[in-house]
Amino acid sequence: MSNVFIWLIVLAVLIFALWLALFINKKIFGMLRKKHNRIHYMYTERLIKAAIVVAFIVSVITSIGGQDNIWKSVLGSTAVISAVVGFAAQDVLKNILAGMLISIHKPFDIGDRIVLDDETAGVVKEMNIRHVVLVGLDTVKIVIPNSVIAAMKLRNFNFTPEVRCVICKFSVYYYSNTDEVKKIISNAIEESEYSIPVKRHENREPEYSKVYFLKISENALTMGVTVYFSSIYATEIVLDDINTRVKKALNAHGIKTPYNYVNVVKEKLNTDS
Repeated sequence: MSNVFIWLIVLAVLIFALWLALFINKKIFGMLRKKHNRIHYMYTERLIKAAIVVAFIVSVITSIGGQDNIWKSVLGSTAVISAVVGFAAQDVLKNILAGMLISIHKPFDIGDRIVLDDETAGVVKEMNIRHVVLVGLDTVKIVIPNSVIAAMKLRNFNFTPEVRCVICKFSVYYYSNTDEVKKIISNAIEESEYSIPVKRHENREPEYSKVYFLKISENALTMGVTVYFSSIYATEIVLDDINTRVKKALNAHGIKTPYNYVNVVKEKLNTDS
């Protein structure tokens, strides 16, 4: 009975130590992330949390079976169990190491909008020792293992801290006046609250991008322009505003948008022969 009582006291102490360690870990990183919500803070917090839990489990097993028998009881049962555990741990270790590399090199951070080379896109919501969570445009959460995302090429639309850009292309009717069309598009972009001028040369004032005549197609003329905007806005919001303004401006000036059409020719058959 005395041994059981002692073991219960030890277990209570270990549980309290677990709670205290997790509480201190959460408080410390909570204060750090209030100032700067960086991805390496989040990853380190989760890594330490996992280490604390593992240390607690090992301590409980040690207190039950004795320190000399712990590894025999956990790992030494059979060769099959050891092989299964080792195989299962491969992915865990790969994700932990990949998470460390992401945390150190920081190709993206919390709140960044990224697009992977398989066209998966979203805003980085969180990262732990196993995976990264993205939030897509439809608010659906996308969970990607650290090892997978670390091996992919990605585009980070927040990598430039202040100004980003997007290329906009507009097709108009084949016989449109190109000078007039370029002026209409340019005015519509300058009127947008999202479009901003940029400084292109050291001794010049900031200016908006010029509209260029890019392509002659079979039934259309294609104009293109690079729109610069603040990184605090999502690309979709800027594109929606620019495209809406340009479409309305072109319609107001009678500039037609090209579309494919088919001519149907009816031929009367001679049935006398």
